Amino acid sequence: MKIVYGRLLEMVEKAFAKDKPLFSLAMYYPLAYAKKPTDNPDVKESFDINRQKQLVRLIRILFLKRFESSAFAFQTSCQELLLKMLAFVTKNSNTESEKKRLERWLGQHAELIGYVKEKQLEMFDNKPDEDSEDIITPGMLKDVDQLSIEDYDVDEIIQETYLDMDEIVRFLEELKQFKPTNDDKLKALAKILKTDPVLSKQKLFP
Repeated sequence: MKIVYGRLLEMVEKAFAKDKPLFSLAMYYPLAYAKKPTDNPDVKESFDINRQKQLVRLIRILFLKRFESSAFAFQTSCQELLLKMLAFVTKNSNTESEKKRLERWLGQHAELIGYVKEKQLEMFDNKPDEDSEDIITPGMLKDVDQLSIEDYDVDEIIQETYLDMDEIVRFLEELKQFKPTNDDKLKALAKILKTDPVLSKQKLFP
């Protein structure tokens, strides 16, 4: 795998290090940033904490599985997660300084954001909206929770989310260099489809 993935493999190994993963996924575990945590949470709170912990763990596992699957699958997952994080930051950026920071981040990564939007339009006819300059649609924002600044340290969650987005950007920049012809797994799949006596009759390949 290192022959094909090279530097990307090292980046993924570092990002998902067990001691302190670079993917904090704080937006999926807001209870870790509660302003008034309790030493003895009740049954419901304990359930919610465990559920959020398990969700974060599941997302990390799915990302690794997607990486093991193919570069294209991993790229698609990175794009989807980046959009979800951008929607979260957009929904929870309420002050002028927070909005300016988001605008600056989008400006700094305008080329990549345009690339992601183009890829999303290729996969989904109207996600995001082709006629809109904004990559985050009202529908995406509707699916995001707006956290209470009274209950959670929203500033810290947003900060952690920016760090996660920066990590995803590094992945996507590296993945932009990949072509289907460079992916051994995709080439192996193509070979199977070409040589399978049933599938080959479907003319999936020229």
